[in-house]
Amino acid sequence: GLILSWNKQAEVTFGWSALEVIGQNLGLRLVPPQYRSAYDQGLARYLTTGEGSVINKRIEVAALRKDGTEFPVELTIIPLALADGIIFSAFVRDLTERKEIVEQLKARETFFRQFAEQLPIGVFEVNEEGGCLFKNKMWDVIMDRASEEIFGFASESLPEGRWTEWFHPDDRQGLHDEWMHAQASLARVRKECRLDLNGQAERWVQVLLWPLANDRGIRFLGTMEDITARRQMVARLQESEMFFRLLSEHL
Repeated sequence: GLILSWNKQAEVTFGWSALEVIGQNLGLRLVPPQYRSAYDQGLARYLTTGEGSVINKRIEVAALRKDGTEFPVELTIIPLALADGIIFSAFVRDLTERKEIVEQLKARETFFRQFAEQLPIGVFEVNEEGGCLFKNKMWDVIMDRASEEIFGFASESLPEGRWTEWFHPDDRQGLHDEWMHAQASLARVRKECRLDLNGQAERWVQVLLWPLANDRGIRFLGTMEDITARRQMVARLQESEMFFRLLSEHL
């Protein structure tokens, strides 16, 4: 368990110089106190049986700096059998910055998901296959799936099947064609469609879909606004205009 070599990056990562740690017990210098017993037992088990749960694997563990602070590291331990015994080569990467970035991203995602829940329009996200990855509460309301038990947030269960199946059968093909074009050209989809609400009163929505491309593929962020009342009002205005035009022709 004694440290035999120590490179410059180890000095930067842990704060100990090579002169300070070479010849010292690794467990006492680098392992947090609450994990030292498990470290000693694991080392003894490997020397006795040749088996270890962390050997030749890349794992994430907590390590100890010279100033006593703990920090996350990525660790790989490779044993080397020599004539006079076994030595262990450890490759360590400081994960502090990466963990902070991940936590920041999680906090931002939480904020924007909560923000999306308060929007007065339906918001959803779908993958390349058309499966729904996220939806907000207003989506539930528009699709008539709202529940009093939701308390301001969307239900956890996501709709099955492709998102184009949410719409009236007569409108699906046109919407599907535009979506296929958007996947090929990374263009935006904008279309007015009827929802398929199992025989209920006709409901119209305006659908907007934006592609989000990254190294993991393409996802689509969508919004859905109920425009039923607006279409009804426009229809009534058109009827009124036609009526008064006919009336004026006979005056």
